[in-house]
Amino acid sequence: MLADKEIHIWFIPIDNFLNEVEKLTGFLSKEEVLKSGKFYSENDSNKFIILRAILRKILGTYLDTDPQNIRFKNNAFGKPYIHPDSDDDKTKFNLSHSGNYGVYAFSRDAETGIDIEKTRPVIDMNAMAKRFFSTKEVDALMSLPQGEQMNAFFKCWTMKEAYVKACGKGFSVPLDKFAIDFMSDSPKLLNVDWDPEEITKWAIYNINTPTGYVTSLAAAGHNHQIIYRDAEKNWDSQ
Repeated sequence: MLADKEIHIWFIPIDNFLNEVEKLTGFLSKEEVLKSGKFYSENDSNKFIILRAILRKILGTYLDTDPQNIRFKNNAFGKPYIHPDSDDDKTKFNLSHSGNYGVYAFSRDAETGIDIEKTRPVIDMNAMAKRFFSTKEVDALMSLPQGEQMNAFFKCWTMKEAYVKACGKGFSVPLDKFAIDFMSDSPKLLNVDWDPEEITKWAIYNINTPTGYVTSLAAAGHNHQIIYRDAEKNWDSQ
């Protein structure tokens, strides 16, 4: 079970579940099944089915309920949460995917945001950093040796996206108006232009990630216990 201050992280190697798409479809709601048929490619459809069905399966285990009966609602900015009319709407979750991996974060008592990115060369990385990062973050990035800048870019990017997802406002938040100490072993918010008190409300974490990927987590509060789970082994032993 989820205990107070715990955040459970689940990584999903999507390709490992491709032979279970038909079975996993059975966990979806009617609306999700219809949505899965509207993707342009079979690959995108399968990815949606896998990621949404596994979300339901894990939540069903935490909540001790039929995964298909879980109802979701999105806030005004698209962040999903458990429908407020549900028997248990306290559990918080967030998810992200990139390349062959999906990742989920679950908590009983803290809003969370998680982001994963597959590392890759970024055309005009400097220009992107200057557009989306704060001045402090750009200066920190450019101070690094060139060979370290790509990985650092993705660290900063995933931390910023995790934070705006945790806030529940997504990219309506101006990314260049807040700064994160992204190179520290203990990253943290440095400043938030529109509300200085924000830096006291959120924790930022580096997440252990499969090779070739970078993952970051933001969570309300501090001193959380990060626990890693394996979706291929731990379905019922969370």
